[in-house]
Amino acid sequence: MGIILVFPDIKKRLDRNEVDERYIQKRGQFSFYFLIMLFISIPVLLFFFNLNGTFEIHTKAIAKCVFILIILYSAGLYFMKKR
Repeated sequence: MGIILVFPDIKKRLDRNEVDERYIQKRGQFSFYFLIMLFISIPVLLFFFNLNGTFEIHTKAIAKCVFILIILYSAGLYFMKKR
């Protein structure tokens, strides 16, 4: 009798775990491609900054770029979770 009452709850938990596992896998793929894109874009951006001959990057500019990247990464994870 107890198994009959607990069975629907167990089934819901298994379905939820399956969804969570798929989300974790998608999040891992998103993080991987985001980092690859970041590591490819950094040398390209540094090359374009150096075209003028004056290569000067301020700490404030680096902090702004990191903040923007964190916002983009968080937004990407948010929209991926909603999908």
